[in-house]
Amino acid sequence: MDVNLVPATFFFPHETAVKGKGNIRLLRPNCIVQIITALETGIRHQHIQWLDVTFNRYVLVQNVIPEDLYRLFVNTDKVRKQAWTPHVAGRVIQVLK
Repeated sequence: MDVNLVPATFFFPHETAVKGKGNIRLLRPNCIVQIITALETGIRHQHIQWLDVTFNRYVLVQNVIPEDLYRLFVNTDKVRKQAWTPHVAGRVIQVLK
């Protein structure tokens, strides 16, 4: 079942001033992205929170296919001493982008 509607409160809305436009409402999807990633991968939220911009360094294609598997670069972990690369569905890579 696909989710077609998510309440804006889950996106931590906030208002900010924009020159010439007054206040505008912005949505921050961080919480939803973390939850989706955790559910899809089993990776702890603390690690997801600290994923850096190189998380997709092993994804060598431009068009990520949601059902295909890709390697996710995780450079921090509570137990492991070195970075690791679990296989994740393409939809996780899409969400993180």
